Amino acid sequence: MQTSPIATTASNTTSTITPLAITIIPDSITSSSSSSEPFSKCYGQADPIFTYRNTPALFSGDTFLGALDRSGGTDQTVGSYDIILGNLTAGSNYTLSITASPVK
Repeated sequence: MQTSPIATTASNTTSTITPLAITIIPDSITSSSSSSEPFSKCYGQADPIFTYRNTPALFSGDTFLGALDRSGGTDQTVGSYDIILGNLTAGSNYTLSITASPVK
């Protein structure tokens, strides 16, 4: 990209064109639990599938990859665990955040 002004002269006029820069920032996407009830599981069972919905919608052709997770990793101690983004991504054009009820 050229960063210095470009001067042109034609029939007694001078035009100066100065290139402009544009910064494209990631779109913010918020994912939330798609369940009307908090996620839950019993001791010793596998984690449920953490489903979600997002706002706003992704642009045409863009998709989510990965999955939500819960804090605590493989910890099976009885208690509440926050749902986290895990490895969920929509690519570098988006910044993801989550609002969700904890797993109980």
